[in-house]
Amino acid sequence: YKSHSPGMKCSLLLAASVTRTASSFSSSRARLVSTASSSMSTLSMGAHGAGSSNPGVHISSAFDSGNIALDESALPLGDKQGPGGSDAVEVRLKIVPDPFTELEERAHSQWFHFKCVGARASTKFTITNANGASYPQAWPGTTVCASLDRETWFRCVDTTYDQDAGTLSWTLGGTPAVSPTPNGGENAGENASHGSTVWFSYFAPYSFERHQDLVGRVARSPHARHAVLGRTLDGRDIDLLTIGDGETKVWVIARQHPGEPMAEWFAEGLLERLGCEED
Repeated sequence: YKSHSPGMKCSLLLAASVTRTASSFSSSRARLVSTASSSMSTLSMGAHGAGSSNPGVHISSAFDSGNIALDESALPLGDKQGPGGSDAVEVRLKIVPDPFTELEERAHSQWFHFKCVGARASTKFTITNANGASYPQAWPGTTVCASLDRETWFRCVDTTYDQDAGTLSWTLGGTPAVSPTPNGGENAGENASHGSTVWFSYFAPYSFERHQDLVGRVARSPHARHAVLGRTLDGRDIDLLTIGDGETKVWVIARQHPGEPMAEWFAEGLLERLGCEED
């Protein structure tokens, strides 16, 4: 990885702040390798009505960057709550705070990422403590990310932030008809009519395993230097990658804030550009 701008040196600081937030955003495709169990919340019950052949809803965050907790059990909703009538279900969730920071004397809260097995288009997901997030101003206009295969991510465009109630809600059926789906369907909600496995997140994740691959790939370059500046509250390395040797110093810092892990998609693209011999 060589900087082709004369007299310039670029240093990139990648701080994977906590296990739960080692993720990021991509507008198109992202690949996630689940290896670490960072936090775990599970719900498994016949949530789609008594006597139903549907196996129910199961919520889990026991994987790389997973972060969610159950607020209450999945509750059957009335006929007026959405398509599916009495089969409509609400899953009430809470964002789990990140580790306490002595510098700011608080535990930040913004990132969420979890898997749901048995979701239907009518299943409603509600984060009940959204107003307690570190930056609640981000919720208006937010559309939750979802994926059926952890590669192709789409938006739940019916995401709604209720400022008075302090909740963030969405359904899988609220995905746009133009959203790509792995099996060729036009609408992701249609693919969930009989129960689906789906991943939801604040942004499409950038896994910690991908982070390790990126650091290793760049560190092999004769034009790059790799150092570890310290460790995060969860004991993860704070990696420093230095490319070039010019007099002008440019610092790029990414992933230092929980809930902002999407920055490593930018960092990866930047490193690829810096290492491109034809650019």
